[in-house]
Amino acid sequence: MNDVTWGVPKQRTAKKMEKFDTPVVTMSALGDKGAGRKFSFNKAAQTLLGLVGGESHIKIGFGGDNIYVQSLTEEGDNTFSMTKQCTFSNKRIYEYIAKRSNLTTTEENYLHLTEVEGESYVTVSHISSDSAPESVEEDIPTMPTPDTEEVVNETEFVVKEEVVEETTEVEEWD
Repeated sequence: MNDVTWGVPKQRTAKKMEKFDTPVVTMSALGDKGAGRKFSFNKAAQTLLGLVGGESHIKIGFGGDNIYVQSLTEEGDNTFSMTKQCTFSNKRIYEYIAKRSNLTTTEENYLHLTEVEGESYVTVSHISSDSAPESVEEDIPTMPTPDTEEVVNETEFVVKEEVVEETTEVEEWD
């Protein structure tokens, strides 16, 4: 009788995979007219801001080209109450951010957060979306060009180009 479950067995739910490991606020895509303008904070953003679902409040500010986000424990002027899932909705803020940042609202937009040293708020370092993913700069070795000498993958190449009767001939020099 040890393998008997009394009552209705608990349903297992699939764990939601986080899209980003870094602090990000997702602006939901607008499907239909009148759809909610929701901001969702991922786990890393919740940790960075010290958010407690259902208890924290968020304040969003603007200065120059920057967007700032601050977490508060008490409700105040221009604050938004967080749901238990660490989300909030506000049409005016959503549309203002979308307009000033030239965002497409038919797809999700991701506000990447960066800590501001010595301050109680964070800043939006950049915004990405599924159609315009965040750019990552890489060091990609370049191939040598004619009349130049470069080191690629620790191997030295020298390329010299000579023009002979409208054809190009390449010789390698040791």
